[in-house]
Amino acid sequence: MSQKNNSIKRKKGQHLDNADRKIIEQLLKQGTKAKDIAAAIGVSPSVISEERRRGEVLFKRIIREKELKRNYYHGKETVVEEWLYVAKVAQADADLKKANSIKRFKIFKESGYVDFIDSLILSDPKRYSPDVANQIAKQNGFNGVSTKTLYNWIEAGLMKVKSIDLLLKVKRKPMSKIRQQKRKYGKSIDERPKEVETREEFGHWEGDSLIGKEQKGQIITLVERKYRIGFMFKFNDKLAKNMVSVLRKLKKQYGNLFKEIFKSITFDNGSEFAYNKQMSRYTNIYYAHAYRSCERASNENYNGIVRRFIPKGSDFTTLSQADIERINHYINTMPRKVLGYKTSLELFRLETTVA
Repeated sequence: MSQKNNSIKRKKGQHLDNADRKIIEQLLKQGTKAKDIAAAIGVSPSVISEERRRGEVLFKRIIREKELKRNYYHGKETVVEEWLYVAKVAQADADLKKANSIKRFKIFKESGYVDFIDSLILSDPKRYSPDVANQIAKQNGFNGVSTKTLYNWIEAGLMKVKSIDLLLKVKRKPMSKIRQQKRKYGKSIDERPKEVETREEFGHWEGDSLIGKEQKGQIITLVERKYRIGFMFKFNDKLAKNMVSVLRKLKKQYGNLFKEIFKSITFDNGSEFAYNKQMSRYTNIYYAHAYRSCERASNENYNGIVRRFIPKGSDFTTLSQADIERINHYINTMPRKVLGYKTSLELFRLETTVA
């Protein structure tokens, strides 16, 4: 049998079936080496070695010497033991293990836990994701299951919460190639200190803005990289001087703590952040590369949460500053997995001792 011409093309991760095992049995009887059998089946030699252990059966043969009638010698009998691979035995073992590996839903044993998760998510889907609700349930004494299992239950229709009740998952685009900056307002993100990347030091922020319907109105958002605390500021027009006004307001609000809280801010390359000289009087300003939103991931994620309350195409003129502050407080008091299920606001207050 030519192994090169008869090799089986297999999908990655495909298990052996009964036909494969019959081929293995036949080739082993012919004395074919394990590596050649592996090539013929389309698997690694280690799979063949494991398969042999699965299906080997101990056979006993009696070897009897030739009888000599003239001296009444009836021949000596010798028992020979030999381990041989049997496809039928291997298949039976595989079937048994497969049957025993089927995972049963634990949902029927965890009714109180499921009711708790259902009520929590349905009470406020924007605040409680399945992962956050799962963590809170465990903090309340439920044994629970993994978040992945919880999502499986929801998708299988075993809970009151349905997939339509959950917020859309973030669709992450692959990182694009860095493009040449068409305009340069100030220092590039490439000049930003490397320790900013680690998120270990508090006080480094990312900035962006959301634009209202018909390009009317602007909401500037600032997000701190370590604790993800965010600020929102509403303006009626999209002007570069708006960010200077924000910094002036924050400087007045935090006084001597301002420089410790705002050590740097990284913006995108939009024209609304073009007043670099004026902004640099307050803190270190950096600009991300064009079309690289992943360089301001915390801000992008924060803006995505804001859009749950203020969808694209919304009329910003109908929003009051009280509305903005209410949304901002809501987001800052959401339990976050990345923060060990604590909130941004409580960690920010611990860091700054500012109520």
